[in-house]
Amino acid sequence: IADETVATDTYGDINTWDVSAITDFSSLFKDKTTFNSNIGNWDVSNGTTFSEMFNDADAFNQDIGSWDVSSGTNFEYMFINTQSFNQDIGGWDVSEATSLRSIFFNNSSFDQDISGWAVSNNTDFRGMFYGTPFNQDISAWNISNGTSFEYMFAHVDEFNQDIEVWDVDSEADLYRMFLSADSMLNDGWA
Repeated sequence: IADETVATDTYGDINTWDVSAITDFSSLFKDKTTFNSNIGNWDVSNGTTFSEMFNDADAFNQDIGSWDVSSGTNFEYMFINTQSFNQDIGGWDVSEATSLRSIFFNNSSFDQDISGWAVSNNTDFRGMFYGTPFNQDISAWNISNGTSFEYMFAHVDEFNQDIEVWDVDSEADLYRMFLSADSMLNDGWA
């Protein structure tokens, strides 16, 4: 990342790297604020952990929609503070995910249709969309196994979707779920 030309001469184009044996991608590009290389061809199908993969990778906005993340269980903070990322990842199979905690936290760009995500195994939705411009219809999500929803839509001014049909466990933690989420608060959610 410090010298892309030297890295490419030494290791080849990053998009051709064989990463198929890697299971843990956590923090791979963390704090790499200038990283924006095409890695859409990567085979991440054995990856189980993607936590903080692009944490503070402010410039990253490449098409990774074709990634097979179906083995992934941990997506915590994957795109946290990734200010530019706004790609179509609606086709991702996140059905094995048990934590989507803060996956898009403080991402000032993300607003893509992820209504097709199967999130029924996920228990942790904390801070998932905190501070994003997200406003997509996710009413069909099965969130019945969710236990933690704290700050899920906090500071998401644009979100104004009907999620009244969600089957939320009475014991689930909803603390400040809509904190300063102006559109939802104005519709009587608080």
